[in-house]
Formats: sequence, structure tokens, C-alpha cells
Amino acid sequence: TLKMKATVSLSLNTHTSFNSLFGESFILYNPKYQTVTINECYTIMADGTKVMVPENAMSEMLPRAAADAPAYNHLREIVITHTGLEVNATIVLSYTIETRPEYTNGELDFTEIIPQKGADMLWNSVSVTVPKDVKLNWCLSENSSQPFHRSTDSTSVYTWTFGRQDQIENIPNTPKHKGITRLYVSTLPIENSLALIAKTTKDIVRIEPEQMAAAKTEAEKVNIISTYMKSKVELCDIPHYLNNYRHHAPSEVERRGYGTKADKAFLFDRLLSGEGISSDIIVSYPLDCTAPNMSGYENMYVMATVDGTNKFYDVNGELVQLELIADRYKFYSVKTGKEVVVEFKENVGTFTVDVTINGNEVETKALKNGENDDAKAKLIDCGNFKMLQLPESKLTDWGISNVYSKRITTIELPTQLNLTETYSVKLDNGQFVSENKNVNIEHKIGRVNINISISGNTAKIERKIDMDTTIITKQDI
Repeated sequence: TLKMKATVSLSLNTHTSFNSLFGESFILYNPKYQTVTINECYTIMADGTKVMVPENAMSEMLPRAAADAPAYNHLREIVITHTGLEVNATIVLSYTIETRPEYTNGELDFTEIIPQKGADMLWNSVSVTVPKDVKLNWCLSENSSQPFHRSTDSTSVYTWTFGRQDQIENIPNTPKHKGITRLYVSTLPIENSLALIAKTTKDIVRIEPEQMAAAKTEAEKVNIISTYMKSKVELCDIPHYLNNYRHHAPSEVERRGYGTKADKAFLFDRLLSGEGISSDIIVSYPLDCTAPNMSGYENMYVMATVDGTNKFYDVNGELVQLELIADRYKFYSVKTGKEVVVEFKENVGTFTVDVTINGNEVETKALKNGENDDAKAKLIDCGNFKMLQLPESKLTDWGISNVYSKRITTIELPTQLNLTETYSVKLDNGQFVSENKNVNIEHKIGRVNINISISGNTAKIERKIDMDTTIITKQDI
């Protein structure tokens, strides 16, 4: 039997803290394997008055993610509405989740993110007790602390204590891992942990023959299957641990038309296998995670070997380039438990545009990464001169419209960019009034060069961006 006890003491310093952030607490669990006991729940008001949370302020309901997924209607969420909330009040909540041995075969496995969203943490202690003869595999990401270890006649106790931790800011492009302490704990090594995820039935599923009839190559078969995963199987965003790190049989997922990430990944994998395409299921971890476990993987992907080349897809069938994030993540095969080596590559992009201007007519030919693009230049009449608005490459369309110089948090860019944009503009009549110009910006995070060169009736504009990192700290900004 596994027993987890959590105790939280939270001080409320603003109206926002209890009106928008912490007015309610949520406890997810699976009644098939778990029981929840609320040990104590009360509020200490600013004047010291202790207000107990009444029973009718605790309700049990279906988790929102399972609302449209009958296969997961057995899951439950306890919602606690805290009472007596005001500025300078303190919420105290303690509860225990007891898990039966058949959950994860009685093995201990959990991942704890130490800092929290919306609130600075003054103190946090995590204590783990295991039988003395059980080896505990653990690691800390972005932290070098060591646990206090003590032994009794029958148990070993590991205790990690963390001091102040700044909150995880709810700001776009905040790093998912950099500077955020995570604790990974398991009584199983990684290959055995992933073996529990990999357990599956041996049923065979295939795309309808008439859909596959036109496919002659492996690439065409993969495209049909990935399209099927996009359009025919909905994603049900239920945490993997709530289903005991298991997945439903691929044939059930196909019949229902929905599933969790694991459900979709194993269906995708089985559909590929049914067409004779070698495939695997891949999970990702932060690069500095030295003891990967079952609960701590960041994301799940499907790898298909197409004409001798490994291609990666998310569970929704979208092609992804894991090599672009291999500077921050490492990858493991769920089937073998072994690390899958993915070589890091910069996000190298090229954008070439040729523009010809004849009076008010503008002809644009554009190539993005060597392929035709429908980008168009635009001529704007400004009275006694005309201005040419060049098209953007959209190769850096990351949703980052502004990076303020006074931003106090670290920025994480999606990829490490190496971009070259080249524009050639030819005038059939008239003349340029812009001047030659060369701008160089050097910084330890990268460099930008913009060059404008005009010769007669031809202008060439080139912009190069070369980043050396994806992480920009507040000091670097």
C-alpha cells in the first residue's frame, strides 16, 4: 500500500490570491485504486479566528477533462471551497491519498514540481519512507541539494528540504524547466518504469483498406495514418497517473474515437505496425534529469521509420522536429526503456524574395526553405514617393510580439534560430531614394546583421539572425 500525505499552509496577501487563484483546492484521484481522507481544513483569519471548512463546502465531481469521455467517468475530483478568506488570512489543508498495491504494481513513483504558480514558496519539505531493502532512485532537476537520510530497523527515510522558491510566472515564453526545481522519485529504474507503460494487448488495428489502397510508399502510408490521428481520434487531456499509467487497448480507442495521450500514442504505433512500418513510442525528459521515472516525462511522441529515416510525430499526428529541442530534452523508448539519441540542430531557415516593380505593378516570387511561398510585397503610395513593404518570412512566428526591456523573468525561445532573409528588388523605371546601410548588433545571446545595398535600379536587402541559445535571462535582456 502506498500512502501520500500532503499538508499546505498558504498565506493570502492580496484580493487576487483568493478571488482568482486559491479560493478553491482540487484533489484528483481514481476510486478504483485510491481513497482520499481530508485530515484537516480550516482558515486562520487576519485577527486569529479559526474558521473550519464545513462539509458542504467539499464536493465530489467528475473532472472536467473526463466530462465527454465515458471511459473515464469513474475518475473523481474533490473540490474544496475555502471559507473565511480575506487579506492576511492563512489557508491550512491536510489530506491523505491511500493507494492499493495493484496501482503501479505497488511501486512508488512520483514527480514533484517544487515552486508553484501564483505564489512564492517560503519552505517546502518532501519526505519519502520505503522498506529498508528497497533502492530509491531519485534526482533533482535544476538543483544540487542532497536529502537527509536516516534508517530504522525496517525503513529508510529520505527528506528533501527547500527554502524560498520564487513562483512560476504566468507569462508567455516562461521556461518550462530552466530555473524550476523538480524532484523525480521511483523505486524502479527507468527501463522497468517504462515497461509498465508499455504493457498492452496484442490486438491488431488497421486503417480501412479502401483508404490505404492509393498508398504505394511508406511515406504515403504514414501520411494517411497521421491524417487519421488528426481528424478521427480526439485527445482527452486526462493525466496519465490517474489511469495507473496504463492505456486502453488500441482497438477500443479506435472504436471510441477519443483517448489520452498514451491511448492515442499506442493506437498510432499499432496502426503503423499494421502497415509494416517500424515504429516506437518516445517520451521526453529535461536534459539534466538523471533518474527518469514513469510520472515525470514531459511529452509523448511516436517515431516512424520511413524509408530508413526516423520521423517523429506528436500523438495528434503532427510532424515534429525533436532535433530542434534536443539542446534541452533527452528521449527514451517506452518499449525498450533505452535512451534514443537525437542530435541537436539549429533551426536553420532561408527566405528568398525577388520583387520587380513596373509602375504600380508589383511582381513577387518567394521561396521559404527552398519551397514556393505565396508571400507578396506591397507598394504604398506616399505622395511624391512610393514605399515598398517587404513580406515577412514568418519563420519566427512564435507569438512573441514584444520583449520588454524591463521584463523580470527569463525568456525561453522555441528553437535556436539561424535565419537568412534575402530580398532583391528591381525597378523597371524610377529610382531608389533609400541609401546603402549596414547594421550589426552583437550580443552574447546572438547577433543580427542587416545590409541594404543599392546599385542602379536594383536593391538587395539581407537580414541574418544567428542565436547562440534559446534561454534569455533577465540579466541578458
